[in-house]
Amino acid sequence: MSNTTPRILIVGGGYAGFYTAWKLEKHLRRGEAEVTIVDPLPYMTYQPFLPEVAAGSIEARHSVVSLRRHLKRTRVVTAKITGIDHANKVATITPSIGEPWQEEYDQIVVTAGAVSRTFPIPGIADNAIGLKTIEEAVAIRDQQNAAVELEASGNVTIDTIADIARTGVERISSGALTHQATWLDLGFDWFDKTLS
Repeated sequence: MSNTTPRILIVGGGYAGFYTAWKLEKHLRRGEAEVTIVDPLPYMTYQPFLPEVAAGSIEARHSVVSLRRHLKRTRVVTAKITGIDHANKVATITPSIGEPWQEEYDQIVVTAGAVSRTFPIPGIADNAIGLKTIEEAVAIRDQQNAAVELEASGNVTIDTIADIARTGVERISSGALTHQATWLDLGFDWFDKTLS
């Protein structure tokens, strides 16, 4: 690519970033622009499938899309953007291994996404698992599987598999708390200690 080729920098490889790069590849002629996408992960997570991964209905690999495999004409950089200088049109790219560097751009598309928010409920940030990443979905699935194994061992009684995934409010409204009050009161901290 020549120095006069416009440089488009996409911050974030999630849904918006991935589809921006994909559409640019479809609409731009070869050599018309140099497109770079930067994300800490080399894949896009298809978040609507995360509850199915957590439930064990599909495998985790079916809810991710490889950036490199699908973006043939886009330069994929697995790193974080740690600074953007709009006045000079320069972004600082910081890889997980190695030194940060400056990347110049002509156009920037910021699609960094969002982070899970925890409410100011004591203990929720330490004990709850979000459902924003593939790793969190797998952690929920693994914890449910561990609960089923624990129930099968006879140490804990769970009325149905659905009781594992229901929230406290759902359990109270269904009357499923007759012998599970201790389970709910002690929470996952108790559950983790029991498995140790």
